[in-house]
This record gives sequence, C-alpha cells and structure tokens, in this order.
Amino acid sequence: MYLKSIKINNFRKFGSKDNLIGFVKANSGDNNEAPVASSTTLIVGKNNAGKTTITKALEFIVDEGDKLVGSYFNFDYLNGLLNKYIEGDYSETPELSFILEVILDNRDQDLATNFGEFITISDSEDVKKTQSAIVKIFYEVKDKDLFEVDIKKGIDFLTLKKKDRVSKFKYLVDKISETQFRRVVKGLNGKGEKNIRLKDIIDLKVISASNNIHDKRLLAKSFNKIIRYMYEVNDRSLQSINSLVEKNNSRLTGKIRRNHQKGIQSVLEKIVSENALAFSLRADLTFDKLMTDLVTYEYIDGEHHVPEGQFGLGYTNLINILSEIIDFSYRCKYMKKQSKVQVLCIEEPELFMHPQMQVNFIRHIEEALFAILKLSSRDFANLKTQIVITTHSSHILNSVIQESCSLDEVNYTYPENGLSKNIIIKDSDIAMGKSEKDYFQFIKKHIKHQVPELFFSDAIILVEGITEERLVNFFIEKDVSLRRKKISVFRIDGAHGSVYIKLLNALRIPSLIITDIDFQREKESLYKEVEVQENKKIKIPLYPQLDKIDETTLTTNKTLTFIHGSSKVNTFNEYFIKENVRVSYQIEPVELYASGTLLSKCYATSFEEALILENYSNPLFKEILKTVIPSVMDELLGGDNVDENVLFKNSYRLQKNLSESKSKFSNSIIYSLVNSAESSEHQLLIPKYIKEGIDWLSNYKFADEVEL
Repeated sequence: MYLKSIKINNFRKFGSKDNLIGFVKANSGDNNEAPVASSTTLIVGKNNAGKTTITKALEFIVDEGDKLVGSYFNFDYLNGLLNKYIEGDYSETPELSFILEVILDNRDQDLATNFGEFITISDSEDVKKTQSAIVKIFYEVKDKDLFEVDIKKGIDFLTLKKKDRVSKFKYLVDKISETQFRRVVKGLNGKGEKNIRLKDIIDLKVISASNNIHDKRLLAKSFNKIIRYMYEVNDRSLQSINSLVEKNNSRLTGKIRRNHQKGIQSVLEKIVSENALAFSLRADLTFDKLMTDLVTYEYIDGEHHVPEGQFGLGYTNLINILSEIIDFSYRCKYMKKQSKVQVLCIEEPELFMHPQMQVNFIRHIEEALFAILKLSSRDFANLKTQIVITTHSSHILNSVIQESCSLDEVNYTYPENGLSKNIIIKDSDIAMGKSEKDYFQFIKKHIKHQVPELFFSDAIILVEGITEERLVNFFIEKDVSLRRKKISVFRIDGAHGSVYIKLLNALRIPSLIITDIDFQREKESLYKEVEVQENKKIKIPLYPQLDKIDETTLTTNKTLTFIHGSSKVNTFNEYFIKENVRVSYQIEPVELYASGTLLSKCYATSFEEALILENYSNPLFKEILKTVIPSVMDELLGGDNVDENVLFKNSYRLQKNLSESKSKFSNSIIYSLVNSAESSEHQLLIPKYIKEGIDWLSNYKFADEVEL
C-alpha cells in the first residue's frame, strides 16, 4: 500500500484550490534491491513557495494534536470569514481539513488493518480490483455557539471603538488560538466519525537539516546510530559487545568498591547514625551509553587527526540524513507485515552540499542503505518506504528526472496572489506524443543541464543561439523591473521551442520564446552559375534580401509551424501568445527611410540579420563587424563613394558570414557595450520583436506580486 495524495484545505499557505499533492508509489522503479522507494516524490519550488507547508501538514495530522493556533489557518480564508462576521453572518466557523488517498495493493493483508473502515462493503468484496481508501481529517470548533458569542462581542466592541480592519483581523486570529477544536476522522462519504488514530495508518519521519546542523556532536551522534544499528542486527556481534560491557562493569564495580566505598561509608557514619544509611557503588556502563557517549569521531588529514567539529557542514549533513534514514528503515524492517503507510520526508537535503554531492546523494543513497541494511528478499518485501524530498536544487531535480526518465508526479509548488498552489506534472501532459518512447525521448533530449532551473525561476526566456543568449542577458540587466527577478535565459540550440510550450504552460511561469523565422529560400536563388572556361562552370553565392511576404513565403522553423498549424508566413500574427507563453519572431519588416521617404524594407530571417538591420549605421556596430568578419567588411566599405546604406542592403550576406563566428560576434558585442561610453551612438538598438517581447515580460503580473 502507499500514499497516493493529500489535499490540504486552508492550512497555512494553502487555500482551497490547486492544493492536491501527489506521491510516487514505493519501489516503483526497476531496482528490486532498493530498500527505499526507487522512485522519489519530489516537491520543488522557489523559496517561500509552500514546500515546507506540505511536510508540516503531514506532521500535524499524524501527531493528532487538537490544539490549533490562528496562524495555522490560511489568512485569505480567515479574511473571508472576517468579511462575513463584519456583515453579521456568523453561520460559518473556522475549519481545517485534509483528505488522504491510500492505494491498497495487497488486499488480504491491508483489509485486516484499520483501512477497512474507509472502504465501502461493495468495494471490499472485489478482491481482484486495486482499491483506494479515502481518509478525511478535519478540525472544527468544539463549541460553535460560544465561539459565535465571543466573536460577535469582540467585533462589535472594536467597531464601537472605531478600530480598523487590521485590529479586527488580529482579534480573530487571537480568538482562534484560544478556542478549543475537536478532531474528526471520516471516510470521504462516511456519515459517522471513525474511531481511529492516524499513527495507526501512517508511519512518518521528517528529516530537516536546518534543525541541528550546528550541533558539534552531530556527526558522532549520527555515526553512533549507524554503528548501533549494525550491532543490533547481528546477534553474534551484539552478544559480543554486551559481554564486553558486562565484564567491564564487573571489573569497574569491584575496583570502585574496594578503593572507595568503605571510605565514603566511614565519612557518612560520622554524620549519620550507624546503619541509618547504607549504599552500594557500581559501574553502570551500557551498550547505549557506549554508543552515545564513549565513541568519538575524527577525520584524518595527512598525519593529523582532526576533531569532528571541523568537518564540513555538507558532509555532516549527509551523514546525519543517512543515519536518520537508517534509524527509520530499521523500525520499518522488523514489522511483521506492512500495516501502515511508511513515509520518509527529507527537507532540502542540498543544504551545505556542493552540486556534485547533491547529485551523488540522490543517485546513490539507496545503494548505501542497501549495503548497510543488508536486506534479504523477505525483508525487502516488507519494506516499502515512500521517500518525499522537498528541494529547490535544480541538480537534484535533474538527477531524479534523468534517472527515472520521467517527470511524472513531480510536485511544482508556486506562490500566486499570496497563496501556495501545487501542480502535479504528468509526462502525458507535456510530451509531444503519448507513448512511453515519446516521454523517454523528450526527457533525454530536452530536459537536461540548465532546463530544471525552469522550476525555480520567476520568468523564462528561451533563445536559439549563443548571440541571443548573451545579448538578452545583457539587456535584462538594463531593465529596472526584470533585473530584480530571477530570470532564466538559456538557449535550446535550434528551433525546438515547441517542445517546451506544454511544459511552460503547465508551470504557469511567464515565458518568452525568441525564435528565428527562418525563411525558406529556393536553392537556385542562392547561387548563380558562371562559365569560366569551356564546359566549366562555378557557382557564385548570392545573398537575396527578402523584401516582401506573400502566400508562397514559407518558414522552416518547426516551432512556428507547430504553433500556427501552417508554414505559410503570411498567415502568422505579429506574435503568438498562449496563456503565459509568448513567442516572438521577425515577422515585421525593418524599413529604411531618407528624408521621410521609404527607400527600402527588409525582412530579417535570423537574430543576427535583425541586429544588422537595426544598427547598420551605428559606428560601434560597424567596428564590431570589422573585428569579426574583416574581409567582408573591407569589400563592402572599401573604395570611394560607399553607399551609406550598404550594410542594410547586404544584411543577409553579413549574417551568413557571421554564422561561423557567432561566439566571437556575441563576445565582441558584450565587450564593446560594457566598455563603451553612454552616448547614444554607442548604444545598440535591440531588434523590435525582442524588445516588445521583453517589454511584455517586464509588464507581466508575476505570481508572487500581490495586489494591495
């Protein structure tokens, strides 16, 4: 059996919508020797997105407390209640609720447990069908009449004193903290209260690195847990150490009594009457004391033994997490049968770890545990622990995705208007196809390296090449609004933006895709044949400018063909928007004027050509081109009476020659911009389609911006 989901209603940062969190089934991967979940449930999101609220919700319902404080409730929810109370409507009292769904995959065993109370009779008779048990836990005011009287009296008094709304809200929060609540557990459709303890359903362990990481003895305590476990699971080793402890106790007791007991007794007899006080001294060394207090740890640095307090925090955190998992797994291992859902939560294991250690942790934690626990196949069958990791590490996320070749059941938690919301990512919702092969190819080809940073960004910009990547980053730094945001700009090396649109829509993060329109040109228009000798011809390259778009104008860009459903450019809009995603491309011509008269216009096929058309007369830009493609620039600008618009008229030729030097081109641009004066003649113009896209992103209302 395993925990499939939890719905969190009005608890802390979560409201009543987008509040379902999904969990991966324990041992759902292919590694049959893994002692813990082969697939790990990930809860990812930025800082303060609500990840910890999820683990706190699990702890809260399993601990079975009924003492609530006002801060446990979602403040938006309480604000809605306050509106009703101010208007004189006291029909609703504060309530928290949580809905658990547990999948029962072993009917004969599981139905003998307390879960039987949460399955209908008709369902339980169908032993061949995988069933789910629905458990609803909610907290309601114990004496609703008394609560109504107190709230009404308080609101009326504050209104009479002309107190503001903030005072009334504070009063409501404080009054809830003073109110008694009762805890009720029911089946989802059950009419009556179930007499059941959540601890009989869920065995939960939450590991948080931040709680005790600065304990100077943490490493010793962690290693001691591991060593104590290794002794306890080996009867012969345990008997041997216990025998040693008993012998030392006997020897120490004998020495203490011979050397000190009589002396102490004689001193006391001078103060207290004879035989009124009798005592015996003995040594009290135990196995637990030996493991906890008498074993210390040092690490070897060359010839020196360095105290454990000087270990790095990342290493100490790793050992601490390992020891806590072993301690939890040890308890689970010796259950005769799995009568509980076993859930192990690790909060932000990446704390103090460098990126490579983060990756190794998630990849090899199961191998390390298997080696220490030394599970037999029988033990393994009884150990089905679900691992839940909350993280804002793109390295951990990337490692899990690559190892499992799936994004399924990744929980993406994000803030929106002051609330935490959760999205359960599904492969079927984001891949282009529907087969497992499609998911695999999508993950392996596209979700790698920088891409997991998407999940932790305020906004996303996808570009095709290195020049766009570096220049867009530079211009973002110049934008007062965007430079305060966490903007991820990365290139996707080709027109593959279409494969990300579904994922970007699912994440609901404002996203700008900057792509090239890539006009299709007929091969015969790119060369002309010239006869140089008898029966010998050579091809001379041509660089035709595109000055019009009609129904024959096509694009080779797969992203644009995908989003528009056609490759005909004349059917395209100025830009494409779908929900939170905008796609910008070179659909509008760049026009050349002289004295108010239109001399020419040209459609750019790429970012480089668009940049040339916008900056053809800029002295700084000319110098950059001379540095990168000197021979071409010498040919175009050499001689007398050079047309001042020659670069505009040869934009396609220039961009074709830049195609082999894009890295040098982008570096030269950034270097020149950084080291140039602030005068307008040294400022490059960003192409219009990119500027408008960045402006759209700058004016976008971000999820974490709350209207006041």
